[in-house]
Amino acid sequence: MRVGILTWYKALNHGAVLQTYASCQMIKECKCSPIVLDYKWNLDIEEKSNQLSVFFNRIKHLNPSKLAWYLKVRKNMIEKQCLFDEFIKADLPIGKLYDEEDGLDAVYIGSDMVFDITEGYNPYMYGYDVPSKYIFSYAASFGYTTKEQLNNYENKETIINSVRNLKSIGYRDYNTFEICKSIAPSVPMTENIDPVLCYGFEKEIDEWDTGKWKNKKYILIYAYDSTMNDKETVKQIKKIAHDKGLKIISCGYYHKWCDEVVCASPKEFVEMIKYSTFIITDTFHGTVFSLIMHKNFASIIRKNGFKLRYLLECSGMKNRIVNKDIDLILNDTPKYENFDNWIMKEREKSLKFIKDNLESCARGEV
Repeated sequence: MRVGILTWYKALNHGAVLQTYASCQMIKECKCSPIVLDYKWNLDIEEKSNQLSVFFNRIKHLNPSKLAWYLKVRKNMIEKQCLFDEFIKADLPIGKLYDEEDGLDAVYIGSDMVFDITEGYNPYMYGYDVPSKYIFSYAASFGYTTKEQLNNYENKETIINSVRNLKSIGYRDYNTFEICKSIAPSVPMTENIDPVLCYGFEKEIDEWDTGKWKNKKYILIYAYDSTMNDKETVKQIKKIAHDKGLKIISCGYYHKWCDEVVCASPKEFVEMIKYSTFIITDTFHGTVFSLIMHKNFASIIRKNGFKLRYLLECSGMKNRIVNKDIDLILNDTPKYENFDNWIMKEREKSLKFIKDNLESCARGEV
């Protein structure tokens, strides 16, 4: 069977690209052929206007120091885009635009915030006008969208009707469950774990290892350019590095206070996590890869707390959440017994969800 995948694979983010890769591998394990469907991302007119306004406001207030920072961030992004394009071309089975791909037996929508309306209206991410009779979601999330926002949204009827037409809903967080239960109560729902957690990358952790980072001693920082720059956090991290005799290396994002910034490809990102002494992150997938490789890490909760905190609490690893002192977390070596028991059960349940849907499709249950 040919299975289309609709997800935000073009986001310049290691997690987005690698969860797409993981989804493809899981579908291959089900003896099906994955096709990553292309798309055009639509932003609301209001959102575009807001972004333009923010951009010009920033330009107006740029001083030489901020301008230098912006140019280095921009340079890093351009270099990273090239590395991501190479990975996508070589390692993802990219197909045509979602509405131009013929012969799709099933379509898998997910994972991550594919249902989120706060960044624009993209009806295909709910299955609208997607040319397949069997469409289901996997680990999908409404993200920052609330019930109230959806109820007041001008395109809510299209979204609601499309979600109701899904054969089954795989969701990732409680907020998404609550919204889906209220708008599509008759559609079967199952909680799934993120594709990276489910797939595990056991083979790739070894295959993508070039040996480049094997003998280096470092703290890996994985945080967006605009975060983890406050004086107190930087001071704490620098003290830990000094006391432990470690370099501070930022992976993928520009942080001028780090000893080194590496514009890593998705494969190098995995290798850098593998050999790091400590990991400090405020991202979901930085945490996910730390977990599957049993690393000593600390997670800082920010705006993404709704998914990051939920993951760490469910997996028995909430003691990795930073409350105040980062060194208290890193000095407490993580115990992974509870996590290993949890992940084994969750992988079984999530893989069964995918297999059950593809088998239902093969039986013609459309």
